[in-house]
Amino acid sequence: MSWSKYCRFELESFLARETALGRNDLIFPILYIKVPALDDAVRRDGDEVLSIITKRQYVDWSQFRHLDVTTPDVKKSVESFCTDIRNALSRPWLSPAEREAQDEAAALLNAERERERQEAAAEEKRRRKAAEAEAERRAEQKRQEAKAEAERQAEQKRRREETDAVRRAEEYARQQTAAQRLRSKAEVNPSAEEIARNGHERSEVLPGSSRRAALIAWSLLALSALAPLGASLASPQLARALLPVSGFAVTLYIWVVIVAAIFSWLAAVNVINVRDQAVRTIGEFLSQITAPALHPIRSILPNIGAFDISPVVLFFFLMFLRYATAIFVAPLLY
Repeated sequence: MSWSKYCRFELESFLARETALGRNDLIFPILYIKVPALDDAVRRDGDEVLSIITKRQYVDWSQFRHLDVTTPDVKKSVESFCTDIRNALSRPWLSPAEREAQDEAAALLNAERERERQEAAAEEKRRRKAAEAEAERRAEQKRQEAKAEAERQAEQKRRREETDAVRRAEEYARQQTAAQRLRSKAEVNPSAEEIARNGHERSEVLPGSSRRAALIAWSLLALSALAPLGASLASPQLARALLPVSGFAVTLYIWVVIVAAIFSWLAAVNVINVRDQAVRTIGEFLSQITAPALHPIRSILPNIGAFDISPVVLFFFLMFLRYATAIFVAPLLY
C-alpha cells in the first residue's frame, strides 16, 4: 500500500494540509497488511513517507484482517481509534487565515522587538561613545591643565630667577657704589676705625720720643701714687699735702681715659662724625694724652678689631692704684 503512487499522493496531500493547519496529529495510519519495508530500517529511513509513518503512532490491525467487525476485539480497537480521532479533533486549532494573521502578528512583534533591540543597542553604543568622548575630553582637559600649571610654574620660576638676578645686580651695584664712596672718602679723611685705633697703631711703631713720653707718663703716675709715701719719710706734713694732689691727679686721668675710650667706641660705630674738624681735634688730643699710658697694654693685648679694650685695663689699673694708696699709704700719714 505504501508503494502505491496514489496512496503516496494522498498521504503527501494530507501532510501538506496538516502543515498548513499547523498540526501534526491529524493523520492516523492504519496498518492493515504487513509492509516489509516498515521492518527494514535501511529501506524505512530511505523512504520519506515510510519514515513519517514510522514516526506517527500508527495502529496495527493486521490481526483483525480475518475477524468479523462485530467481534469484541475489533470493536474495542475501533472505539480506541475513534477516541484518538475525537481527541485530536477536539484540540484547539487555528484556520489558515487565523494562522496567517497570527504569524503576521508574531512577525510584527518579532520585528518590533528586533527594532527595539537594535535601538537599544544603538542607544547603548551612542552612550558608550559619549562616555568615551567625555572621558577623552576630561583627560585632555587634565592634560591641558597640567601643561598650563607646568607653564605657570616655569614662568614663576623664570620671573623669580630674573628678580633674583636683578636684585643681586642691584645689590652688587650698591656695594660697588658704597665701596667707591668709602674709598673716595678715605682718600680725603681717615675712617672712624682708623681714628679709634690710631693710638694702637702708633703704639706698634712708636718712635723714640713717643716711647720716652710713655715712660714719663707712667713715671708721673707712679710718682703721684708714691710721692706721699716718700714725703712721709722726710716730712709728714708735706706727705699729707701731696696725698690729695696725687689722688686728684689719678682721678683726673681716670676720667680722661674713660672719655677717650667712649670717644673711640662711638667713632667706631659712626655715632659721632669723625670727619668734623672739631671732633677730629678732640680725638687726636685724647689719643695723644692716653697713648703713652696705653702703649704697654696694647703691646700685650691682641688686636680684636675696631673696639679697643686697652682703656678698660688701664681704668682698672688706675682704680687699683688709687684704692691701694688710700688703703696702704694714707694710714701711714694720719
